[in-house]
Amino acid sequence: MSLSGGAAMIDQGAGAIVSQIVRGGVADQLGITPGDRIMAINDQPIEDLIDLLLLTAQDKIRVIWESEGERYKSESLANVAQRGLGLLFESAVFNGIKHCRNKCMFCFVDQEPRGLRRTLYIKDDDYRLSFLQGAYITLSNLSEEDWQRILTLRLSPMYVSVHAVNPEIRGRLLGLPGPAPIMPALRRLLDHHIEVHCQIVVCRGINDGVVLQESISELARHTPGIASLAIVPVGLTCHREGLPALQAFEKDSAHAVLEIIHDLQEKFFRELGTRFVFAADEWYIKADVPFPADEEYEEYPQISNGVG
Repeated sequence: MSLSGGAAMIDQGAGAIVSQIVRGGVADQLGITPGDRIMAINDQPIEDLIDLLLLTAQDKIRVIWESEGERYKSESLANVAQRGLGLLFESAVFNGIKHCRNKCMFCFVDQEPRGLRRTLYIKDDDYRLSFLQGAYITLSNLSEEDWQRILTLRLSPMYVSVHAVNPEIRGRLLGLPGPAPIMPALRRLLDHHIEVHCQIVVCRGINDGVVLQESISELARHTPGIASLAIVPVGLTCHREGLPALQAFEKDSAHAVLEIIHDLQEKFFRELGTRFVFAADEWYIKADVPFPADEEYEEYPQISNGVG
């Protein structure tokens, strides 16, 4: 089983919409076709790919699906986990995206021009996409029910947007009315042996300089549970009407950020055996300095975040 990409942000209603069928697979043999909806496994409704993977891992399963308004139920199927259902889905989540309620001063969605495709305007903060696809979440929009599922299933790794360990500064960055502490939430994940990868989006004059140094150092204290940290420059567009004033990084200010990162990398490598913190490629371009050698990225833990 797998899923396709772009439509993962749209609320698609009940069930998992099938986008493709693997020829000769279980679903194909059942007569399931693209556009059908997988509604339940063993009479258990499925809300996301996590549910589907867990339920199809049982020794025997019955698949319930809908096609053209009719509902069908398969005979008992054995060893499906080994073979897979032979399906591709439109989305990794089947009951709608969990939306972000923050008002981050640097939110890229708020900086989009009008008239683009719908998915570009959806603000997601969904732990399921963090686990399944490596999407970064703030942990500030989780319900206790969400927390219990993460911890009980030990959904690891998780990808977390930290931005600052100082609660007041983080609250300001997230556009919240008060402090937004992150360390208690991170410790809760670590206490349940969930690996975490973090990112900091740096806004000039707010969470750079000493604030950035303190954030990196505090997060590094929790290795190896916090396995890596990416430092990313704020992305600004010309569509910021009515949004907080932010400054773009230029050559000298980008170089100052790199100095902090490189100094701490050397320290961590001596003390921890890992550089831990990694600068996004854009810093090197802005500062007009060469990229690090391949080995300095270690195993490229943050490559999907523009690092390396």
